[in-house]
Amino acid sequence: MKKKKKFPFETQKTLELLSAISDPVKLKIAKILSCHREVKAGDIAKEFDVSRTTISHHLNRMRMLNLVSSRKDGKEIYYSVDKGLIVETLKEVVKFLES
Repeated sequence: MKKKKKFPFETQKTLELLSAISDPVKLKIAKILSCHREVKAGDIAKEFDVSRTTISHHLNRMRMLNLVSSRKDGKEIYYSVDKGLIVETLKEVVKFLES
């Protein structure tokens, strides 16, 4: 019987991040943000055929996972993506699979 492998990362956090970026809407949001330094929430919402409230929900979930950060300027909220976190998460998974 093979010895059980230990996860080299925080399993729950990694699973949450993978779940977030596997969602088509969140993945598209990440792609939009990765093409720009930062984007207004309203401009992100314009790229989808869902309500602005739905996009806001996705952005908040991504912010809770530190995938995106936000800053407020007057009434506008600007978002940016942490590409490094996504890359590092995927590297950890690949490293685990190759071990």
